[in-house]
Amino acid sequence: MRTATGWHKRLASAAFSALVLVTAGASGSARAATDEPARALADVGNAVYLPNVTKMLGGEDGWQTPFIVQNVGGTSTLVHLAFYSFADGTLVKTRVVPALDPGKSFFHDPNGDADLAAGGQYSVVIRSSASPVVALVNQHQNVRTSNGQAALSYQGLSQGSRTMYAPFFTNVEGQWLTTLVVQNLGMRPADVTLTFQPHVLGGTVVISRTIEPGRSSAIDPRYEPQLARGVLYGVTLRATQPIGVVVNGHWGLPRLLTGSGFSYNAAPANDRPTSFLPYIAKNAGSRSTSLYVQNSATRDITPRVLLCPLNDSLCAGGLNRSAPRPIPPGGVWDLSLNASDIPDGEYSVYSYSDEGE
Repeated sequence: MRTATGWHKRLASAAFSALVLVTAGASGSARAATDEPARALADVGNAVYLPNVTKMLGGEDGWQTPFIVQNVGGTSTLVHLAFYSFADGTLVKTRVVPALDPGKSFFHDPNGDADLAAGGQYSVVIRSSASPVVALVNQHQNVRTSNGQAALSYQGLSQGSRTMYAPFFTNVEGQWLTTLVVQNLGMRPADVTLTFQPHVLGGTVVISRTIEPGRSSAIDPRYEPQLARGVLYGVTLRATQPIGVVVNGHWGLPRLLTGSGFSYNAAPANDRPTSFLPYIAKNAGSRSTSLYVQNSATRDITPRVLLCPLNDSLCAGGLNRSAPRPIPPGGVWDLSLNASDIPDGEYSVYSYSDEGE
């Protein structure tokens, strides 16, 4: 998860969200579903996918997403970029960087690109011919004005899965608003089913999308009447092609005075019973964490976490906590540190299921 470090004081004091995915282990687990067409080809070349790229989205000083591409291999490579419109899926623009040397980067600024329409939203597919590349997308709003400035970032995706998990998705009036963008990383059209499961009580909501290769589709809860306001959801996505997902969170829209937010990539299905989180906090320099643990198994599990005080290399002062009840498949355990008996401080986290001990 990445946050708007320059403008995140409200985020830190409200819910500095940590997102963890816990699985059930080999027995009865959700198996990995990564597909070869979406994987990076080591020492040869690869494809990187950017689900959400915008130009002046929401106005002249609206959301913009400059991005950087770096050659992380040992050979100079040709890099090809394709931009697809959210509106109708058409290929709007291509760009070729003929020779990107090892370790070197190039920058693309949609706001300075005359071929992209103001107010437009795009998915991007980056293909490298001879060496693997990586990409970072910076998302900015209100750069020219002091009110409502916000910045998020996410990493370009080099592989996908047919099953993905997003633990935190909501629309709380005057607080958190999240939007979800899913991109088809496969070679054929993808039928995508999104299941929204409330963290606590309420019925599940199912939304479907069909997405062409390389294209993206967005879920904005403000325009999905099935999704209730004020409800926290965990999202399970299942698709007929490998997909990648980015979730963007914004605090206080539309009356944003001081921007804050976060961005995270959804987690692919896997059969590992453990997860690691380097940092969470409770009342540490105004920072407090809400931790969300999602069950990606095919049966109920009771996840557990071990909190190790920072700089305690042996975790001698570690604290064990368990979910109060079994969590169903796709369900989420909320662990708000401020509402717990955990002492103030900073911790790293090791989480595991009841089969992963």
